[in-house]
Amino acid sequence: MFSEEDFAPKKSSDSVTQDNNQATSQLNDNWDDCEGYYNIKVGDMVDNNRYTVKSLLGQGVYSNVVKAQD
Repeated sequence: MFSEEDFAPKKSSDSVTQDNNQATSQLNDNWDDCEGYYNIKVGDMVDNNRYTVKSLLGQGVYSNVVKAQD
């Protein structure tokens, strides 16, 4: 902070990350897409198996809208 020399961190290729958000059924964390939306699928059971997703109606800025059956 009070050094005579400027500090510049070394940039290396090790610090570069890749987008690993691919549809891999073996991963536990592929529940959302690259935009952060939940990957809803027709037939999914939601809210402790209370609702069954019947169709995807649309996406908004902050949410997905689905048609579900109780």
